[in-house]
Amino acid sequence: TTSVVGNVAPTIEVGGTGTATEGSAYTLDVGAITDPGTDTVGYFVIHWGDGSTSDPSDLSPHTYADDGIYIVTVDVVD
Repeated sequence: TTSVVGNVAPTIEVGGTGTATEGSAYTLDVGAITDPGTDTVGYFVIHWGDGSTSDPSDLSPHTYADDGIYIVTVDVVD
């Protein structure tokens, strides 16, 4: 008998206000990372939706230079 066991992707808790003011600092709240497997989360990257990114070493607030609609995503890699 052969069993195939797939990796379960890790998740991360994120939050923040739904709006920001152009030119002002916006803070994304980064919470717990959950990875149900025995592997270890290597890193995560925040994509701010305006072409810039941040990693765990730089969780300072982000400033949007122009008004618009930006979709923030976070990639977690194990």
